[in-house]
Amino acid sequence: MELPNRLYLSLLVIACAIIPPRSKRGGQAADNEIISQHVSVAATTEEIKFFMGDLNRAVDRQGGLTLQFTDCLTIAAPFILFRLKRMGFSNSRVLIKGKGFMVTANR
Repeated sequence: MELPNRLYLSLLVIACAIIPPRSKRGGQAADNEIISQHVSVAATTEEIKFFMGDLNRAVDRQGGLTLQFTDCLTIAAPFILFRLKRMGFSNSRVLIKGKGFMVTANR
């Protein structure tokens, strides 16, 4: 993905971390959620708005959150960590994966 698109996705993640959007869809899982690995992938603007609107949508049954932001610059990671801490998550970590990053946390 080109740098302007990656920059746009990163700014969208930062904006959604500061001011959570209201999602039009219900609490259903996104179409590309990988249930077996408990990893939710936020790759498009719609998926980013869906998960950042309510981060509890990416929480598994054990209370763990694993959310992967593909093609997103790592500059957005501190804003997501701030939001997770504000929502009561602990043990938050960011792992750089390829051109994006993965956020993990526990309830």
